[in-house]
Amino acid sequence: VVTDAQATTAGIRAAAAGLAASRPGDTVVVLLAGHGAHAPDGTYCLLTHDCDPADLARTGLPFGEIEALIAAAPALRRLVLLDACESGERDGATGPVAAAAASPGNSRGLRAISTKPKGLRREERFVFNDLRRRTGAVVLSSSTGDQLSYEKPELANGLFTQAILESLAGAGDADGDGWIGRHELLAAVARRTTELSGGLQTPVVDRDNLLADLRLPVLVGITP
Repeated sequence: VVTDAQATTAGIRAAAAGLAASRPGDTVVVLLAGHGAHAPDGTYCLLTHDCDPADLARTGLPFGEIEALIAAAPALRRLVLLDACESGERDGATGPVAAAAASPGNSRGLRAISTKPKGLRREERFVFNDLRRRTGAVVLSSSTGDQLSYEKPELANGLFTQAILESLAGAGDADGDGWIGRHELLAAVARRTTELSGGLQTPVVDRDNLLADLRLPVLVGITP
């Protein structure tokens, strides 16, 4: 777990590198929650604790670096949960991402209104580049590429992260078998995030793997 001042570029890289200790039969789940934005060249970056927003291209952490470490992990089942603005797919449109007037909370973007690099194409999104490498990871993003991702102080979490916690606490176990399958988790998180945001934020599956037998146990005793 890397948080706050420890969530530097070096700290996150080191934590992700630790996934190399996993085994083929393991399930790797990585949650990245924080601020995200596109650099001028279209690269999607995480804003680490030591990032300079004025020099995002040089100091931001390209998500592709982290996903490459996840892809190199021996574990055959991999789930990536990304709670940050502009994190999902965006089909070719350009221009600003405007904060809604009736915002459900603070945004997890670089600023309240974030402008995308012009000419950003669907195939330039990190997930589509990585799809060609067939890494097998399932990637769930907190919002579409032209939406903000929100957080609420009273929740001490992003809305997407809150929805994940509630799902793992049992809300995502639709059939009551004590396990939360891939489809159960994705459906529950999407439904709850949309509800918490009043429809302003829609999680998306950037990449799926129908062959991945992803199942997570209901975490008894946790309080979202």
